[in-house]
Order: sequence, then structure tokens, then C-alpha cells
Amino acid sequence: MRRKTVKGTLLVVLAFFVLPAGGSASVTNTRITSGPTGTIDTRSVTFTFDSPLDGGFQCRLDSTDPGDWLPCTSPQSYTSLADGPHRFEVRALNRPGHPDPTPSVASFTVETEPPETTLAEAPSGTIDASSASFAFTSSEPGTFECRLDSTDPGDWILCTSPQSYPSLAEGLHTFEVRAVNEVGDADPTPASASFTVDTMSPEATISAVPSVTIDTGPPRPVAGESVNLELVEGTVELQCPGEDEYSRLTSFKQVPLGCLINTRHGVVDLTASKGSSGELQEAHFWGGVFVVSQEHGDDKAVELKLAGRRMCERRGSTRKRTATVSRARRGSGGRKVWGSGKGNYETNGSYGSATVRGTTWLVVDRCDASTLFKVAEGIVSVRDFVKEKSFTLTAGQQYIAKAALPRLKPNLWP
Repeated sequence: MRRKTVKGTLLVVLAFFVLPAGGSASVTNTRITSGPTGTIDTRSVTFTFDSPLDGGFQCRLDSTDPGDWLPCTSPQSYTSLADGPHRFEVRALNRPGHPDPTPSVASFTVETEPPETTLAEAPSGTIDASSASFAFTSSEPGTFECRLDSTDPGDWILCTSPQSYPSLAEGLHTFEVRAVNEVGDADPTPASASFTVDTMSPEATISAVPSVTIDTGPPRPVAGESVNLELVEGTVELQCPGEDEYSRLTSFKQVPLGCLINTRHGVVDLTASKGSSGELQEAHFWGGVFVVSQEHGDDKAVELKLAGRRMCERRGSTRKRTATVSRARRGSGGRKVWGSGKGNYETNGSYGSATVRGTTWLVVDRCDASTLFKVAEGIVSVRDFVKEKSFTLTAGQQYIAKAALPRLKPNLWP
């Protein structure tokens, strides 16, 4: 009886070792030998991998579904990946076709779009302190760069939120901040805030007045005919109807409607009439080129139409043109203008307009056939020319009006 039992046990052990495909068949771990890690700025990736086994491989991307494993070979490539986190897995198969129970995994993040910067806290109008503090956020992880009272690209410096400035001089100041993501792309439309420091207290003096002098001041603008311009800071140039070239604005000047005003390197104060009431409206504009117009009548909007050549339209070397096209695809470049003040003003881009009555706002005609509207403070009513719809934006919000897509001709396609 014992001899039969030993013989049966040997047969069971022998059968276990010669089974061609058992639940405990040995599989060697899979190894990823190359591929992306961390944050990358491209939508295409390639992985290489190996295993001592020769039963092939199975791969899957961004899935935990067992049914999404697909046959693959090394190298394995993926294109047109969306921005955001991704997870790649690969497992080897042994000759009977059993998969590695511990696949090799690689995680990475794609970032190809520039970040958006938002000012959460900033002074506005006139303040009676010589210091100011700013708080800001970004739509993506990364760092921030700030600059104060400058348009020089070399003046951007690293900063953190909140950013404070002590001992500010009297007068107008402009603060800008832009987010920079983990692959080094900076926000092409930095967040901005303008304010005026006035800490000087007025002194009242009572004395005898031997004579009275009436100062009528500058000539008043006429609705639908003229506006008053005054240089605030920097360099502002004008080219009015009938003039062949630009002239510099040095102080105050009343000009007819239709003048081309270049504020790329300065700030201009623009005062216009509201009509028969005799009331005036005033705002500051900077950072771009525009043409001023206004219809005759009462309470007519002062219209500023963006003008000038977009960054992507400038001529240059092949290397510069290639870089410009890259910026245009990401929505950078373009022509723009900032505004801050009170009154009935309308800034018009190619695909939309913004109407305000007291705020700080930005309008940008971008090189990707779109117009960006961004509000730093106050409320703006945006009109989308293509969709023929109006939207209301508040501080910290933005909207992009895009050109209509060309319609395909059905008869040209099978």
C-alpha cells in the first residue's frame, strides 16, 4: 500500500513540472529602458523596453481597464497627446502567452500651452500710501516674474505672491506679473494693474486777494469732432489725417478724430466730450496703437480701433520667422492696448469689442485669428462679432473671440 502512495505522489509532482501553461508559470519582470519622465513640452513620446522572454509585449496608456492592453513592440510611440498627466504601462509575455503580473510603469506630464496669470489683489485708482502689495495666481504650476514701471523685456525678475514695493514715488505706477510654467513658457499676456500714489496733503492758505485771474484752461473737446490728449509718461507718438509721418506728443494737444496714436512705449490721457451736457470723460491708455473715433450726438462711445502690425507679421530672418510662427500658434504676438478710467469707451479688435464705464481692461488681436479680452478690475461688456453675442466679464475674467472657421465645399469631397 505504501509503494502505491509514493508512486502516486511522484506522478503528481512530475505532472506539475511538465504542464505547458499553469497558473504558476514563471515570468520575468519587464523593464522600460528609455522614455519621458516629469514635465515635457511636446505632444509626442517614445518608449523602449525589453525582457528576457520572447513571447512579445502588451502596452496601454492612461487606462486601468484590463481590456485596453494591446500588442506592442519596442520602441512604442504616441502622438497628439493632450496637455496634462499621462501613465504608460508595458508588460512582457512568456512563450505560452502569460503576462508579467507586475508591468513596468512610467508617469509624465505634457505642458505645451502657456499659463494664464490672474491678479487676486492689487491697488487701484489713487492711494495715499507710498507702498503697495500685489497677490496673484497661475493656472499651472511654476514660477512668477514681475516688473514695475517698465516696458523693457530685461526688467522681468523672479517674484512670489504676495509681492510688495516700499517707498514708491509720487505719481502713476504700472505693475505687471506673468506666470512661467515648469517647461519655461511664460504667459504672453501678463496681468497688470495701474495706480497713482498721492501722499501730499493739500495746504490751504487764506490771504487777501488783490485781483482775480480767470484761467479758462485747455480748450474743451467737441463730441464727434475732437479729443484732448496729454502725455502721462514715456513716449507717445501721433499721426493725424493729412500727416505723412508720426510726431511726438510732448505735453497737451487737442487733435481731430481719426488720429493714429502709438502708446507702445508710453501712457496717454485721453479726454472726450459727452455731448451737449458739457460733461467730460477721461481714461489712460498704453501698450499699443489705435485710432480714435466718435459719432456726433450725446453720450456716444469713444471708439478705439486696434491698429498696427502684429508681431507675427514682421519681416525677419528664417529663424525669426520660425519662432514667430511658433508664438502665433500658441496665441502670442498680436496687437493690443490697455485702458484704465471712467467714461463710455469701446475698444475694438478684429473679432470683438469691449465697452466699459470705469475699469481697467486689455484687448489683444492675436496672431491665431482671435481677439482676447481681459479685465483687471471693474466690469466689461464684450461683443463677439462672429457669434453675434454679448458677454459680461468681471475682474479676473477673460474671453477669446475667434474667427469663423472656413466652410468646406461638399462637392469637392467624395
